[in-house]
Amino acid sequence: MVFREPIPGLEDVPIKYTRITYIDGEKGELYYRGYNLVDLFNNSSYEETAYLLLFGKLPPSNELEEFKEQMFEGRKIALEVIEEIDKLSIKNALDRIKIGLILASKYVDSWPKYVGKRVIVDSLLVNVPKILGLVHAITAYAVSLDPTTIEENLEATCAELLCKSLIKSCEQKHIHALDKLLIVYADHGLSASAFAATVVASTLSNLLYALEAAISALQGPLHGGALEKVAYMLENISLEEVEEYVSKKLAQKEKLMGFGHRVYKTYDPRAKLLKRLAAKFAMSNEGSKVYLKAVALELHALRNLAVKRIYPNVDFWAAALLLIMGVKPENQLPVFVYARTVGWLAHTIEYLENNRI
Repeated sequence: MVFREPIPGLEDVPIKYTRITYIDGEKGELYYRGYNLVDLFNNSSYEETAYLLLFGKLPPSNELEEFKEQMFEGRKIALEVIEEIDKLSIKNALDRIKIGLILASKYVDSWPKYVGKRVIVDSLLVNVPKILGLVHAITAYAVSLDPTTIEENLEATCAELLCKSLIKSCEQKHIHALDKLLIVYADHGLSASAFAATVVASTLSNLLYALEAAISALQGPLHGGALEKVAYMLENISLEEVEEYVSKKLAQKEKLMGFGHRVYKTYDPRAKLLKRLAAKFAMSNEGSKVYLKAVALELHALRNLAVKRIYPNVDFWAAALLLIMGVKPENQLPVFVYARTVGWLAHTIEYLENNRI
């Protein structure tokens, strides 16, 4: 018998071929279906990007409208699920979403159909926009706890629905910023959460159950949970304390939340884009204190970390931007779920094309 050495974290172990996302960690570049993230950030909407990730092309206007209509249908279905969630006493927003997904399985056809061992992928793709709309509506309710907000915005853009659920005084500038943030967070390859979803889906389980597994993985502090920790850090520290805080963390060899990435050996391209957005808000004095703290923290950290090729990651500037817009730390991870659901769906369906458990 030949024994193989285990590879912790499956680092550098290929799980599947993918046409969805390409990451160049050395150059600090990210591509969705061959399109540079920077170009999509500057020129497309979240809906267009979601379509691209799922179907491999940017949508013609008629197909985009049909895609949106299917998402709206999913939101309507979600209203029935929300009624059931509303009767339960669940304190955590992500737990509300997970319970909602389990409850929603009786309303949406999300079981893979197959012949022998071959999955009929087209039958899944037909329902994916509806599933996406369903998850968005449940997530929006999970942070707002207000079914009326969902009912009144069934045909709003994805960013507008999220904005009105998160921010009391939702303005067009907030909707624009959230649309861009959703694009940035839409996918990042086979991350821990995408891998968890793929494993569950590979058993030919319900896609909604696969999404529930992804969210469970996301809640860990070494994955999406870092977003919330960065937000609390920026919220609780004063500008005067930043230098001492950073020095103490590094001297004690403790992890500085929001810095470092397994793939990127240069500045995370997603963080660059969100930092630019945060700066625009700060220029109008909205959240300028948070922005100044984030800039100071980055400056002091990079004096020591840049030589080790450790830079701010996407969670650092996403947390800062969301705080600047008035999104509480406990509601920031649901924003990640809202954005990344399309990436999770794209990767699970791609794996099912040549499924092997």
